Amino acid sequence: LVRGASSCLYTEVSQLEVLGESVYTSESILFTENQVQIIESIPFEVMKSVEKYADHLALIWDEGELSYSQLWEKSGQIALALVQQGIEKGGRIVVSAEDPGELAASILGILRFGSMYIPLDPSWPDHRIAQVVKSVDPAHALVDKAMLVRLNRIGMNTGVICINEVRSSVMNGRFNDEEIQPSQPAYMLFTSGSTGEPKGVVQSHQGVVLHMRTFADSLSLTPEDRLLQLSSPAFDSAIMDMFAAWFSGATLCMYNIHEHGTSEIQRFISTHNVTVYHS
Repeated sequence: LVRGASSCLYTEVSQLEVLGESVYTSESILFTENQVQIIESIPFEVMKSVEKYADHLALIWDEGELSYSQLWEKSGQIALALVQQGIEKGGRIVVSAEDPGELAASILGILRFGSMYIPLDPSWPDHRIAQVVKSVDPAHALVDKAMLVRLNRIGMNTGVICINEVRSSVMNGRFNDEEIQPSQPAYMLFTSGSTGEPKGVVQSHQGVVLHMRTFADSLSLTPEDRLLQLSSPAFDSAIMDMFAAWFSGATLCMYNIHEHGTSEIQRFISTHNVTVYHS
């Protein structure tokens, strides 16, 4: 477009070619005359992997692992608990857990429930957590016992649900997934705040799905791959690792860099046969 405008100074913009022929016919263009991709929600994309690779490992960390069927079951328990506690769908829910399995199930459970999640990094100081909570003004928090204490300390005393106890309180039943609109907000991440107050950035389900499809395709991910996740769940690259793996039937290998530092990364990669390093 810029090249055309500079060479045709008196041509109307509407008459200029926006995409070159090679780009226009590329498969990376989502909407063309001959190609339309149907965009679904994040849970729908994960469910497809669950159906295909139920017994395949979805998540590995040093202390444990979860298959796709186990991840789906645990996240369903979280979603059902939110229903049974009378929480309104579509609201903002902050989430935090040191245990990777609990965190992954909680994130997916919130999305299946139909709400937006906002991750809190346990390594953040209290004042940073207070800034985010104040800015988000969430209706509820789904956190482990350690974060529950910290939220109480900064004054969030209502609407806090303890992950460690929530599934044990679930009454008999099974969560029934409902359709989630792709345009619906999926999560909110916060900037570093280096230029002032941290600012929240919201991403929709369709934005995540489109981005993760492109990212997974660029790496040619398969169910045999194992992706290393080094970033905090409150950082955007962790979102890429998590959902690109789960959309592809691959295994996410979560390494706690805040707890172990960098000295154990090589050991972790070797132990868990990581095939994709992204940082």
